[in-house]
Amino acid sequence: MSYLPRDADGEPVGTRGERRHERRHSTRRFLGLTALGTVIPGAGLSFTKRRTTGLVVLAGFIVGLVVLLANIGSQGLKASVIDLAVTPERLVFLTVAIIVCALIWIASIVLTSHQTEPRGIEPAQSWLLRGFTLLMCLVVLVPSVQAVRLLSVHRSLLNTVFKGKSPSESHANPHYARPDVHNEQAPWANTPRVNILLLGSDAGTDRVGIRTDSMIIASVDTKSGNTVLVSVPRNLQDVPFPKNNPLHELYPNGYDCGSQCLMNAVWTLAGEHQKLFPGNDNPGLTTTQQVLTQVTGLPIDYTLIVDLHGFSSLVNAMGGVNIDVKERLPIGGKVENGAIAPGSIKGWIEPGKQHLDGHQALWYSRSRATTDDFSRMRRQRCMVGAIVDQVNPVTMVEKYPRLASVLKKNLQTDISQKELKAFVTLVERMQKGTMKSLAFTNDNTNTVHPDFAKMHQLVQKAIHPPKPPKKKSNGQGKAGSTPKSAPTSSPSPTKTQNPDSAVDVNQAC
Repeated sequence: MSYLPRDADGEPVGTRGERRHERRHSTRRFLGLTALGTVIPGAGLSFTKRRTTGLVVLAGFIVGLVVLLANIGSQGLKASVIDLAVTPERLVFLTVAIIVCALIWIASIVLTSHQTEPRGIEPAQSWLLRGFTLLMCLVVLVPSVQAVRLLSVHRSLLNTVFKGKSPSESHANPHYARPDVHNEQAPWANTPRVNILLLGSDAGTDRVGIRTDSMIIASVDTKSGNTVLVSVPRNLQDVPFPKNNPLHELYPNGYDCGSQCLMNAVWTLAGEHQKLFPGNDNPGLTTTQQVLTQVTGLPIDYTLIVDLHGFSSLVNAMGGVNIDVKERLPIGGKVENGAIAPGSIKGWIEPGKQHLDGHQALWYSRSRATTDDFSRMRRQRCMVGAIVDQVNPVTMVEKYPRLASVLKKNLQTDISQKELKAFVTLVERMQKGTMKSLAFTNDNTNTVHPDFAKMHQLVQKAIHPPKPPKKKSNGQGKAGSTPKSAPTSSPSPTKTQNPDSAVDVNQAC
């Protein structure tokens, strides 16, 4: 297309209609090249007098894209994302890269608009075109700012929650089960089982120290992901201290001072004798881990501690949780002299399949005004299973800033940053594997005078269940088949669950 000649001021020379046609053409060119430069960095600028600059920006974009695709092609998309998400150094590099690239990209858009801005247009039209340029800049700026914000939030979470050394490093104990962080393809190959302690702590204003009101050990088969959740009653008495713990000298026969000396008071007890633990800045946690090992026979490899006061915020940040509620449960409720105090119940969680928000989920896990500790322990295991099963990566990204804020305030763990990638693999296997529940209740355990040897046996039986006996052939065709002449029997009645056996979490719920 031919262009109209211009005068010394750059104004087109010709009739009014020709000038109008020229302005329309220039406006379309401005809009098209500015938009093109917004979609592909430098592409629009390549068609202006700054062609070289545009090609350099475009070449940089293409090289960066090729490097990114090559990395994804070699590792796979999921592995690449996980590798980035668990490495703070790479997060810093990516943050800087996004900022630099966004500034160059926006500069190329502004330069493209300047080079292609029509001449001789009305001031109102000029402001409209500048507004369009600003809009195109925002198209690049807004997602870049959001990406930098998410990366910053995530890096802060890693450095806050996963800042410590792994148990194997901090205690130099070769007996800890841990992944091989140098074997990225199979980090758990030489670790057949790992035991993770899940503690729900309650350090309320009306309490001295920390009370571990929820104690669950998740024993995970690292190959299959099959998991057994072992719940320890908070009111367990006579719990033994190992000989290498200073409290063993004070209580050589166990924590045997009656109903005031319960399992959930061990943390506070150790804290009150801080001087007996020189060099240990958290004797309550150490002692709780050691005592639980004595109670269950399971060595504690890792620990996750959730502040129950922040649990409701955590569930809300996840978008709630789906639970099949088996019994009507009160929200609130305080028992005084064997009866529920008037006005202490603030609402009810009704039976049936429910989508619980954080407040309801907390009371589903804690309520015992109308039930007992054993019912509460069962519900806590159900909640753990539901959360593991229902974690949705898409939802997590959408709600991540809020979720990260809650985790920073309410989650503690001794999982180190370099072990995170292995634990992502482990959680994926847990979601695909089975999850069983072993409860120590008054049906199989005397909490006042517990038989710890029997408790060890129950735990081992749950982790390594005996294989079912093979059916013997009855001589009538295939083994175990019913003779054709035999009458059809009626369905057998439902069997009561054996309290000594682990059951599927869904059945326990």
